[in-house]
Amino acid sequence: RGLQDVVAAVAEERVDAARREVLFERLHRQRAESSAHAAQKALASARLRLRYLQRETQRAAAREAAELQREKDGWVGGEAHAAVVNDLVSCREALRSARAESARRQRALH
Repeated sequence: RGLQDVVAAVAEERVDAARREVLFERLHRQRAESSAHAAQKALASARLRLRYLQRETQRAAAREAAELQREKDGWVGGEAHAAVVNDLVSCREALRSARAESARRQRALH
């Protein structure tokens, strides 16, 4: 009976070892699947970010090309634009004053 007990104990130990191996393999596969899923999510996020940055780059290039075209066409921007606007305001005020003075002189003549 002693030999049968030893054989049964060895067999039981082998079955337990096989179960542990199956459990280890299952956990290893689950970790790998989880890592793969996380990598897929990160890749999808990176692709979205890349598309966004490509669109932003295209928009910036279009803005730069439009700015260059405006400069080529003689368009004034930035500080120069502000100076032109200030000059325009001054000229309008001078014109108003000149018209008022002209009207006053016209009334004085009549």
